[in-house]
Amino acid sequence: MSESEKEQHLQDGTILNNRYKILRFLSSGGFGNTYEAEDEEFGAHVAIKELFISGICKRDNDDRQVSISVADNRQLFRRHKEKFRNEAARLRKINHPNVVKVRDEFEENGTAYYVMDFVRGKSLDDMQRSGELNEKRSVQYINQVLAALEAVHNVGILHLDIKPSNIMVDDNNSVVLIDFGASKRVADDDGKSLSLSTGLAGTPGYAPLEQMSGDKKLIGKHLAITHVHTEGYLSEVAKQMTAIISEAKEALKNDIREKLNVIIDQLKDEALANVIPNIEEHAKEIANLEHLKDDLKKVTI
Repeated sequence: MSESEKEQHLQDGTILNNRYKILRFLSSGGFGNTYEAEDEEFGAHVAIKELFISGICKRDNDDRQVSISVADNRQLFRRHKEKFRNEAARLRKINHPNVVKVRDEFEENGTAYYVMDFVRGKSLDDMQRSGELNEKRSVQYINQVLAALEAVHNVGILHLDIKPSNIMVDDNNSVVLIDFGASKRVADDDGKSLSLSTGLAGTPGYAPLEQMSGDKKLIGKHLAITHVHTEGYLSEVAKQMTAIISEAKEALKNDIREKLNVIIDQLKDEALANVIPNIEEHAKEIANLEHLKDDLKKVTI
């Protein structure tokens, strides 16, 4: 790591909010830094997300304080900070085993932070690269991702960056959805749809077509929705399921792959045709295919 990169994040040993001790820097993205830390009040390891916008924010000489040098960017940063804190508040309402739990949020050093459970395990991306994904696990993880998305959508949030590197598998072999940095709020607390006033981030190859198009009218049509049984959500879920399954396709036995592909193709056709897919029904098909279970028994896991 270069000296300039080190200057962009907090140093090991830094204390935040009088209780969180930074243990190490984990990663950074366009909108923030993530750290592993110790909650000295409870003796637990946590992950801390720090709002730090690349190209806008910088560290002062004390290695802590975040400042915005260009006046025109200060209002933009204030808007992002408000969104960041509101996002943390909404995520704190989610209590689901497949969604990372947000425990705390606060302002310090001129920016904002939120504290999450630290997930010990591997990402699906790591597992795919190491050859650890197999038929049985793929089916199990897909259903857990669907459950996580439903929990997130039910509080009016779209994750918008579902991909293998944002899906952790913990030490108990359970999926945990992480990294809500690209997420958007699409419904208020009463379930009413909200318009999307800003563009949508996403990862090419994983984000749905309408998300990457940049066409605000198309985005509004598909994504300004309120719950998991609406067109935009299911279009997203269908395509994200396809992407996740595709990561493991090459490892699947041909007979099982063909049966899963029938479901995948149905989801793709429905999503691209703007037909509302029945995700619950498709999930049951994946989970309950007796002939799939029989085939899985013949495969060495």
